Amino acid sequence: MQTVEEQLKRLVLVVDAVCVDVQRGQNVYNKLFHNSVKVDFFSISYRQLEKLVADDVSVAMERVCGTLEQENYRLSQTMGETLFEVFISLKTLKRFREFLPLKDTKMLALTGFHNWFKSSIHKWLQIVHEKSTDRIRKAVEMDQASWRKYRKSLD
Repeated sequence: MQTVEEQLKRLVLVVDAVCVDVQRGQNVYNKLFHNSVKVDFFSISYRQLEKLVADDVSVAMERVCGTLEQENYRLSQTMGETLFEVFISLKTLKRFREFLPLKDTKMLALTGFHNWFKSSIHKWLQIVHEKSTDRIRKAVEMDQASWRKYRKSLD
């Protein structure tokens, strides 16, 4: 069975591949389909692929949230980076909606996808706070030690 992090890494690859396909659909296939059979290939394929991606990522993010809510779970740096990669990949896919006709932009599955990341952002901010506090504490300790050395050298 895959770990949550492995599943997210695979999802990044899938979403990135979907973005490439969507771009090809917009730049190449849409013109071909429109000219030959008068079908808006881009709108049809984008809406379908966006829904499939949203379903998969939503399930994965539910698993992530369950993992993050465990009291003793600590978000690792690589897990945080992987979550960020998923977010960026989804954001890239969502940007293609600007090429849809206005009537097709309603009720898309990735609307509000940023909400899937709320609990991970909270955990990440906790870690940033802890690490920042530790670094400040160490810097103060080093500064105090340097100050003591300096004062001894004056005596």
